[in-house]
Amino acid sequence: MNGGALTSENPYYYEKSTGISSFNAPVYNNYDFSGWYKNDDLIESITPGYEGDLFLSARWDLANNIQNESKVLEIFPNPTDGYLNIKYGNRFSIEVIDLTGSILYHEKISNGSVNLSKICNPGIYILKVEDIESKKIMTRKIVIK
Repeated sequence: MNGGALTSENPYYYEKSTGISSFNAPVYNNYDFSGWYKNDDLIESITPGYEGDLFLSARWDLANNIQNESKVLEIFPNPTDGYLNIKYGNRFSIEVIDLTGSILYHEKISNGSVNLSKICNPGIYILKVEDIESKKIMTRKIVIK
């Protein structure tokens, strides 16, 4: 599960005559469960009569608002013309990373705004936010117009 956990057990085996009507959703901090997949196919049940092995993978979407105790990461506006407001409730460091993995900007801040217009060309970037106290890392996609 790569860091995730099942809230209740899903079966390892099934009866051909009955199949499985549904699967339990796992949990993974800061992610929303999007479903069980076989390759690119969403699998919601196993119909009676199915034969053979079926290996399923959990897929996750990054949660819209990451909550950590009483802290919520807020980033706005997004898309932005370059000025980006970041609120988290604690001291944190940020990195702006381009899609090749290069770090374009790094700073330790406590809630505020950063001007990325002179650092980043219009495009899509990854904003990495690290809570200095807990070392928790959160990432968001940002778009610079």
